[in-house]
Amino acid sequence: MTGASAPESLGGGHVVQPPYGDWDRWQRWAAEQPASLGLGLTVQEIEDGCAICGLTESVLPLNPNGAAHGGLVAALTDQVGALATATRAPAGHGIVTVNLSLDYLRPAMLPLRVEGHVLRSTRSVIFTRIDVLHDGRRHDQLCATATGSWLVRPYSTPPAEAPDGAVATVTPVTSEPKGNS
Repeated sequence: MTGASAPESLGGGHVVQPPYGDWDRWQRWAAEQPASLGLGLTVQEIEDGCAICGLTESVLPLNPNGAAHGGLVAALTDQVGALATATRAPAGHGIVTVNLSLDYLRPAMLPLRVEGHVLRSTRSVIFTRIDVLHDGRRHDQLCATATGSWLVRPYSTPPAEAPDGAVATVTPVTSEPKGNS
């Protein structure tokens, strides 16, 4: 695919984020991310440094008390935090979660609203806060709160330079195994 409307593929169903400020395209992009689809997230809003998503049904069995599984809550905070963070990544760069700290405050009863807000951006790391709220009729209840940091990494092949049909990937961070001496 070529042209302005053709998204650049990163492989595995991932597509490079849209141009900064085109928030309608960002909302479609965020909703089509494999993790968003797999978790059952509905993207409600995305803009500079902010992502708000909803979850009405759990992809995992509920806990005996009817609450969402804690692992699902953790995955939701990682995904929504990444969506908010991606809005601050420079063109030609992706992000990788390097830390996620989560506090569970009460059972996370469906439906949920997950809000990610960038706290601070540097050239190499973006810091984000994520709140998980029970989306109640009368008032919202904070169920969990998280903070995370995402490493900003250039794509190994800049998407704008990738030839038609080529797959651009994020340069992996690897370490060579050390032998015993």
